[in-house]
Amino acid sequence: HSLGYLFAHRLNDTVTLRQNLRLNEADVDHPSVGAFGFVPGSQRTLSRYVFTPRESSKVFSIDNQAEFKFATGALDHTLLTGLDYKNSRNDYASGFGFGVGTLDAFAPIYGSPVVTPPDSTHYRQRQRQLGVYVQDQMRWDRWVATVSGRHDTVDSDNDDLLTGASAPQTDRKWSGRVGLNYVMPSGFAPYIAYSNSFQPTLGRDFAGNYFQPTTGKQLEGGVKFRPQDGNALFTAALFDLTQQNVSTVDPDHPLFAVQQGEVSSKGLELEAKFNAARGLDIIATYTYTDAKVSRSNDLTALGKRVPLQPENQASLWADYRFPGDVLPGFGIGGGVRYVGVSYGDAANQFRNPAYTLLDLQAHYDLNN
Repeated sequence: HSLGYLFAHRLNDTVTLRQNLRLNEADVDHPSVGAFGFVPGSQRTLSRYVFTPRESSKVFSIDNQAEFKFATGALDHTLLTGLDYKNSRNDYASGFGFGVGTLDAFAPIYGSPVVTPPDSTHYRQRQRQLGVYVQDQMRWDRWVATVSGRHDTVDSDNDDLLTGASAPQTDRKWSGRVGLNYVMPSGFAPYIAYSNSFQPTLGRDFAGNYFQPTTGKQLEGGVKFRPQDGNALFTAALFDLTQQNVSTVDPDHPLFAVQQGEVSSKGLELEAKFNAARGLDIIATYTYTDAKVSRSNDLTALGKRVPLQPENQASLWADYRFPGDVLPGFGIGGGVRYVGVSYGDAANQFRNPAYTLLDLQAHYDLNN
């Protein structure tokens, strides 16, 4: 469950203050029995394992912002300054064993007794992250430039509750972005942007090593188009993204994650949002992603596609709001999402087939 609020107070035409707060709590208890391959010498009888992951996490986050609008000569500025804080606690435990009978793959009989294995992993991570940031969006005639910078300090306490070992960790990192676009009278706006990122990562690998923060850098360019009536927005973007310490499935221990040295992603994103008729809004998207492991200690993964990342994804969404004299405040919507073929392992030895999802919704707006 989660609880939070979004607060904004406009002091005057120049200054606006905001505060966003959220508290998340999640508990997972997922004991499971899985197939471990055929018994040696058999192509019929499956050996099976028992896996008992349990996880409890709490995250408190708060973001404070001050926005200023002013001009310096011919430049109009929208200056955003902020300070955010996040405090998270994650407790994870799991056991692994073979305390369950075999299974005939072609004539399965379920209901075998299961022996719960003792915990082989139990650790707790506490993390405190403090971020300070500033962004200036500057306008001159039809040119718009955005420059931002951010500094994060992250303190982590990593405790192994089985061995009693502790491993404190502190990470500090600067990140930022710069972007430039030109808004044409026709409604077209070509743009280019560069950014780098820093994201603390919870968890640890099979060997007990706690994960390092994920870092990245991205170059993106594209064009946006908004017709004169303002009832539509079309965007096309090309991106080149490189990330370090990206978590993926451990090829030797599939129930654990491992961090790759570096992942390179290049691709194309297309999106259209438009009002097709009175009360009817349409959103259509398509994404092509070529994501490969560009640096890794695992030679079987080097140069291979990132597991679980499809090359092609597409979606179509429609939302209809009934007229006020028919069903005031009431609306319905639906959509379809296509997720293309992906690989299920780091060595790209087996593939997951494509699939399609259908979404339906109904909504009702109350006065105020």
